[in-house]
Amino acid sequence: MISRIFRTTISLCFFMVPLIAYNQKKPNNFILGSYPAATPGTSYNIAGFGNDYATGTTYSLNYGRINATTTGLNRVVKLFNVEGESYTFTKAVAGAKPFGSVIVKRSTADVKVTALFETGSRTGTTVNLAPDYTGSMEDLINSYVINRGTDNVFINTGGNTTNNIERFDLILTNPVDVSRYNPNTSGFLLMERNGNDIFKVSAITGLTGTTVTALNTPVTVGVANWGSTAYNFESVVMQQRVTGTTTDANLKPSQNIPQQNISGVFVTLAQLGLTSGTLYGVSFFGGDVALTNAQLLNIANYPTTTSETPNAYGIDFMAGGGFFTRAVLIQGTVWNDANNNAIRGAGENGIANDLWANLVSPSGVVISSLKVNANGTYTTYVASNSVVTGDYKVILTNSEKYEGVALSAADNPLNGYSYTGVNVGGAANTSNKTGIINLGQIYRPLYDDIADVSGIDFGIRNPALPITLGTLDATLSGNQLSVNWTTVTEKSNRSFDIEASSDGNHFIKIGTVDSKALNGDSDESLHYEFVMDLEAGSLALVWGSIALACSALFIKRKNKLACLLLITGFATIVSGISCTKQDTIVDGKDARIFIRLKQINKDGSFEYSKTIQAVKR
Repeated sequence: MISRIFRTTISLCFFMVPLIAYNQKKPNNFILGSYPAATPGTSYNIAGFGNDYATGTTYSLNYGRINATTTGLNRVVKLFNVEGESYTFTKAVAGAKPFGSVIVKRSTADVKVTALFETGSRTGTTVNLAPDYTGSMEDLINSYVINRGTDNVFINTGGNTTNNIERFDLILTNPVDVSRYNPNTSGFLLMERNGNDIFKVSAITGLTGTTVTALNTPVTVGVANWGSTAYNFESVVMQQRVTGTTTDANLKPSQNIPQQNISGVFVTLAQLGLTSGTLYGVSFFGGDVALTNAQLLNIANYPTTTSETPNAYGIDFMAGGGFFTRAVLIQGTVWNDANNNAIRGAGENGIANDLWANLVSPSGVVISSLKVNANGTYTTYVASNSVVTGDYKVILTNSEKYEGVALSAADNPLNGYSYTGVNVGGAANTSNKTGIINLGQIYRPLYDDIADVSGIDFGIRNPALPITLGTLDATLSGNQLSVNWTTVTEKSNRSFDIEASSDGNHFIKIGTVDSKALNGDSDESLHYEFVMDLEAGSLALVWGSIALACSALFIKRKNKLACLLLITGFATIVSGISCTKQDTIVDGKDARIFIRLKQINKDGSFEYSKTIQAVKR
C-alpha cells in the first residue's frame, strides 16, 4: 500500500463544451498525446468543391497519412492546467466516443457537412491528411481527436461556409448525479481552431430519449476566454452536400487553411449553474442566440442570420468530450541507484533513460502513459470518477502504451541498465527488480476528492559503465551553446569529448573537458560545463579552409549556426556522404543542434552518452 499520500487541489475535467462569459477559466500548459491512424486508411478520388480545389479537377485524398510512406496520427489532450490545478483527459483508444449520442439541430432540411482535417502533405492533386477519416458532423464532434473537426458550424450566411446548424446536443452515455461531484472542479472542455469565436452553452437537465426537455440558463464564451494548447497545424476544409439540389458522393476538398492554433476553454458545473440534480449533457449554440431557457428548446426561435463577422459566431469545433472531474495524480522518480540499495543517496540523480511510466488499471489495461522527464520525475493519472475497486500498478516501458492496451510486464531498461529495486514513500525494497510497483486500492470518497500519490520511485543502474552519468542538457542562447552534465560515479575516467551534429546522425568533436575526479575515480557527484560561442573566431580559424569550400551554400542564409553546420557538413563528407543542402543547411528558424558525450577511459576505450537536442532559450 502507499505510505506517502498527499492531498492536493489537482483536478481533472475534460473535453467538450464551454465556459461562461464572465469568469471562464483559461486552460494552459497542455500536454498532447497521439495514437496511430488506422492502416490502411481511407482513400478515394473526388472532384474539388471549389475555392482552392477546382470543381473540374479530380483529387486523390488519403486519410491517416503524413505522406506516401508515413502513417498519420490522431492527436488527443492528456493534461492541462487551470488556475494552478491540473486537469486530465486521456482517450488514446481508436474509435472511442465521449458521448452516447450527438444530435445536430438544423434550421433547414438540407444537410451539409463542413469538416477540417490536419494536413499531412500535398503534392499536385494528391492530398494526405494526418488523422483518420470520419464523414459526418456528429462523428466529428463525438470524438476525442483534436486534429480534425468542423468549420463555422452555426453560420447561416456566407456562401460556401453556410451550414444552417442551430444547436448541438451532446448527450452523455450515463447521466451524472451532480451531488457526487465538486461543482468547482468538475465540468467540460471545448477545443476550437484558432480560439477566436463566441458561443453559448447550457446544461441539459431534462431528457426524454434523445429529446432535450430542459436547459439551464446559458452562459457565454468570449474570445478572451480561450487558452492556447501551443499546437499549430495546417488544415484542409472539406465540404459535402448530402441532401438538396445536389448530392455529393463524399467529402470534397475546399480550402487550404494556413497554420492555426488549437485552443481550449473550460467550464465548471458551478458556472453552468449546477450544484445538485441530474446532468444529461450539454447543448451549445451561436453567440447571437438571446433566448430564455424554455425558448431555447425550440430552434425555430433561433436567429437564421448568423454570420461569421463581425462577432465571430461560427465556432470551428475540433472535438467533443465527456464529463470528467477530479484527477488522481501518481508521481515518482526514476533515479540512478549507484550503490544498488534502493535508497536515493547524495549524488544519485534522476534519470529518464527514455522510459515511459504507465498507470495500469485493476483489469490490466493502460489508463495513462507519459514519458519520464529528463530529471527522472514522472506523472501518471486517472480520472477520479473512473476509479474502480482493485489494485492499480505503475509499470515502466521503453515506449508509449496507448489507453486500453493490456500491459502486465515492464520492459528491460535500455542502454545496459537494469532495475535495482523500488522505493515507495521512503521504504526501500531491493527484491523488487521488476519495473512494476503495485499501488493497491485507490480510495474513492464522496465528491471524488481523492488524494494524489507520490514517492513511487524506481532505481536503475548500468554497472558496466565506467561512469554513472546523471543529468545531461544543452541550451542555445543567442550564439552561445552551453552543455552541462553531472556524473554520479567515475572509474578510470580520463575525459569527455563534446560532439555536435545538425541532423542527429553525423557528429563532429567540438571540445574536450578533462575529468574532475582525482585519478579519474570518484564516488561523489561532479558537475561539468562546456560553453562555446558558435560565431567565435576560433572556429573560423580552425575550419577556415572548410568554410571557404562550402561558403557558397550559406551566402543567402543568415544562420547563426553556420560554423557548426559547416563542421558537421565536413564530417559528413569525410564519412562518405555528400555535403548536400539537406544534410548541412538548416533555416535559422528551424536550426537544431544535437549533442552527445564521448566518455574516454584511461586505456583509450570509450562510451557514448545518449543524444540530446539543444533547447533554445
